[in-house]
Amino acid sequence: MSTKPIVVVDNLNFEYEYNQPILKNISFKAHESEILGIIGPNGGGKSTLLKILSGQIQTKSSVKLDRSNLSYVAQVQNINDILPLSVEEYIQYGLFNHKGENKTVDEVLDVVDMEKHRKKLVSELSGGQKQRVLLAKAIIKNPKIILLDEPTTGLDSAGQDQLLKLILDIKSSYSAAIILVDHNINQIIKYCDRVLCLNRTQHWHNKKEYINRDIIESIFQCELEHMLIHEDSSQGANPEGHEH
Repeated sequence: MSTKPIVVVDNLNFEYEYNQPILKNISFKAHESEILGIIGPNGGGKSTLLKILSGQIQTKSSVKLDRSNLSYVAQVQNINDILPLSVEEYIQYGLFNHKGENKTVDEVLDVVDMEKHRKKLVSELSGGQKQRVLLAKAIIKNPKIILLDEPTTGLDSAGQDQLLKLILDIKSSYSAAIILVDHNINQIIKYCDRVLCLNRTQHWHNKKEYINRDIIESIFQCELEHMLIHEDSSQGANPEGHEH
């Protein structure tokens, strides 16, 4: 696995005007061919961090990455179900204003296993199929950095596993650095190479093998069982399995 960092964040601080700090003293690196999973409570700054990385929010703090080679899939996507867009037409919009090397629609449809649905209207797709189309639209630019904000939201356990296995395939095929925010702790531990624990400030950042119960409870400030009550623990790794 490559050790080359292609995202470097050094002492990132951010606050909205007249408000309390949203992010304080955040430092981490994301590497080629790795998935960095970000976990933390609601309001902890996870989505704000992705918006800063993508350039939607400007900050003077040190953030080093190539945004021309980046794709961002937001937490809430407004796929217009009124416009009669087919799957292939919607994916082609991912190339709007893109001047670099790109993949073809055929290639990305094959990656996300949606070739047989290419002529179908986006409005006719299931939730899981729409997520696959969003991924296809994101990777058609052949990005080296992919930001995903809770891509498994609304999917059942089986659907989450299928989508995250697909993201693993994309990581390998594109040698990309994928930064993934997700609410499912077990899935993050199972599929990500490194984990960043974020609650306005950085609580912990390291390889997933070193995460443990105390780290998770310190960031969420509650018993671990309360966080996992709605998750199928058989789908993910055991957070107690490794000590730092």
